[in-house]
Amino acid sequence: SGSWLSAATLRGGTYWTDHMRGTVHWRQNAEKIMSQWQPAAFLEVGPGNALSVLTAKCVSGDNKPIFIQAMRHPKAVGTHDVEA
Repeated sequence: SGSWLSAATLRGGTYWTDHMRGTVHWRQNAEKIMSQWQPAAFLEVGPGNALSVLTAKCVSGDNKPIFIQAMRHPKAVGTHDVEA
């Protein structure tokens, strides 16, 4: 939806159905996080860097955060952030 969830909405079955069937508003969420919190870093928890790449494309300006991946993708080759 591009906005924060309430506890009641998160527990509701309708939210999860809409979440699986609907459009992900990735850019709106990334922009909201950047404007409200101005993070210095984003930590991607999970294998690979797909979400880091998507988020980096949504961020503009001089104060771009760094993107760190916590888990190596099973098919990745080379040195990974978590190993460096």
